[in-house]
Amino acid sequence: VVAMLSWWDMHVKSKYFLKIDTDTWFHPGRLQNWLSLHANRYQFYGGDISYGAEVVRSYMKKSDLLHPEWMPDDFHKWQVPYEVYPDKTYPPYAKGGGYVLSGDVVHVLVQ
Repeated sequence: VVAMLSWWDMHVKSKYFLKIDTDTWFHPGRLQNWLSLHANRYQFYGGDISYGAEVVRSYMKKSDLLHPEWMPDDFHKWQVPYEVYPDKTYPPYAKGGGYVLSGDVVHVLVQ
């Protein structure tokens, strides 16, 4: 991802960067309308934003989770040691098929 953003930052002059998965389709007109409603020109990060996603720890049982019904039985594959990330929840992040960044955010990320 960093190499892709670095290349984009050096070679493309655009207000926004769109990253989507190869199995994701988007409608350019709807994206443009969505950006006009939700994005200002600077410091924009958008998509299907997840808030308060729980960090999985090795000692957790499925019944310890906030939403055990969302997790498969092998949920420990996503465990993160406390020393790596001490918070109980992740900061907001875009989940799903893609996200949009404003050009200034891309520039900051690759510096």
